[in-house]
Amino acid sequence: PQVGTTTFRPPYHPISMGAIAGDARGDLFKPIRKTPMHDWIDTHGGVWEPVADWRRPYCFQQADETVKQAVTREILNTRNSVGLLDASTLGKIIVKGPDAARFLDMLYTNLMSTLPVGKCRYGLMCSENGFLSDDGVVARLAEDIFLCHTTSGGSDRIHAWMEEWLQTEWWDWKVYTANVTEQYAQIGVVGPNARKVLEAMGVEDMDISAEGMPFMTFQNGKIAGIKARPYRISFSGELSFEVAVPASQGLAFWQAALKA
Repeated sequence: PQVGTTTFRPPYHPISMGAIAGDARGDLFKPIRKTPMHDWIDTHGGVWEPVADWRRPYCFQQADETVKQAVTREILNTRNSVGLLDASTLGKIIVKGPDAARFLDMLYTNLMSTLPVGKCRYGLMCSENGFLSDDGVVARLAEDIFLCHTTSGGSDRIHAWMEEWLQTEWWDWKVYTANVTEQYAQIGVVGPNARKVLEAMGVEDMDISAEGMPFMTFQNGKIAGIKARPYRISFSGELSFEVAVPASQGLAFWQAALKA
């Protein structure tokens, strides 16, 4: 035609919408996000429960156990000794820049600008209507770098919410955000013997003693020869460390912790 033709892009030939959508039904209706330990958990008796787009083990059933019995056994073992938790599903968002601190002050109900480097603070986020939107622990990695933990189902939504404010209201603020949820595996080592397990795994370049690493602090170093950032935080009421490692090393750390 006189107006010319379109710039052809694949697919060159007409296809049905069904071919584009694929077999979006059954298990493929919504793909499941998997942590680095997912396959190990699946082959070791993990009873799955949905956590947003993820799956997390509700418990590990042993032979002839009911789910309730398995849960009770794991609770008692954690209270009296130690337990492991795959916490990789929790959201992790980097907020960086000269205006990062005052930006977070606008998002959380409490101040994050007063948080010292190397420490953590629990925070709540509310919507514009004042309803609770999300929560999590914020760690100050450097003077201008924060790591915000969110709920498992909240990382994408909260990251988009942050970007909405930055792009529409505070567009001149110098803040950069990045959703790094899948870049890290996070393993909770929980219980009275949690510190002993980490020490048995081999701790390098860190002091994880009660004096050297008090509650709501973190350090960077190596555990079991793996680059790690243990946070001394807990939602169990017991001595607990949540250890972040590169996702590619998540399974290796998990197995090393079990061996210890």
